[in-house]
Amino acid sequence: MSEEPRISVNLPFPGFYDSLYSSEIDDIEQREAEYFAEHRQDEDGVPPELRIDQDKVAEILLDVTDYSAAYLTLAKTYSAAFDHVVSAELDLKLSLVWEEMTSPRAYNFETDRIFCSMPLSVAEELLRRSEAAGHEILAEVIRKRFTSRSGFSSFYSNDINDWLEKPLEIWDHNEVGTLLAAMMDDPNDRDLTIYYATVEGGGAYDAWSNAVDWKAFDRKVEEAREELAETLRADDPSYAPRARCDRTIDMFTGREG
Repeated sequence: MSEEPRISVNLPFPGFYDSLYSSEIDDIEQREAEYFAEHRQDEDGVPPELRIDQDKVAEILLDVTDYSAAYLTLAKTYSAAFDHVVSAELDLKLSLVWEEMTSPRAYNFETDRIFCSMPLSVAEELLRRSEAAGHEILAEVIRKRFTSRSGFSSFYSNDINDWLEKPLEIWDHNEVGTLLAAMMDDPNDRDLTIYYATVEGGGAYDAWSNAVDWKAFDRKVEEAREELAETLRADDPSYAPRARCDRTIDMFTGREG
């Protein structure tokens, strides 16, 4: 039995430039830097004079985090959350399958875009619903999205009649995405629902944490502490940090304290 044909769709998505999603990653990183500086070092028994401050921790995290990887993971979580929330809203299982995310080199005119596929039969059902409503909403969304104006030249017709002349199976991801957007209710509450479904339950934290090179982080933290120790030795050549506990390896001598 052959697989059901699928069609690509560009999901409505605000991107990661100055958005709730990038802010969530930034907030997680800031909280982790604050916790490490104010609590973790004390818990680990680091001598007070060798504890690095929050700004230095944040600087190190910035240097060892692959934000592209974090955003990609979070985008995949977003697509799953979108599928769940919007399928329930439409009472129609979208059955989205991840394809890719694209990101612009600069965010002047574009933002990150998420592409998934859906069964062609789902797109056909969306078009039937639009037809039953006289295509009024779809026509308006097409006009808003694809009417050329100052600073924007549309490569798509803004006339729904031109769209309907094409068989649905050859609509591209932007056209199918427009159809999907037109069939969704007012986006305000739903956008927040998708956001919370994406970031809660550890989704955002895991995306960030898995993008951090923790070995590099530990190495840079030790280097920063060594710099602090060198400064202390310059003032007091006899200075030696006390061992953290009787079973802890002294980080400067390599011996148990």
